[in-house]
Amino acid sequence: MFCCDTLLQSNQTFQLNNMKKTISLFTAISFFSSIFVQYLYPPTKTLDSSVAYFGITYKDPYRWLENMKQQEAMI
Repeated sequence: MFCCDTLLQSNQTFQLNNMKKTISLFTAISFFSSIFVQYLYPPTKTLDSSVAYFGITYKDPYRWLENMKQQEAMI
């Protein structure tokens, strides 16, 4: 009986270690594959517009998208 218990425990330990390795490998692959992903955003028109805050002028080519009353911005 002792022999079977020892084999059962060693088999469970092996399965647990194997599961830990599999989960670690899957997590590493998921993490590193997400680093190299490039998001392809749809092409959007830009306009020459700028905004001045406290004497500093900032270019804001996508400001027209903030106007929710325009039908173009809603698409």
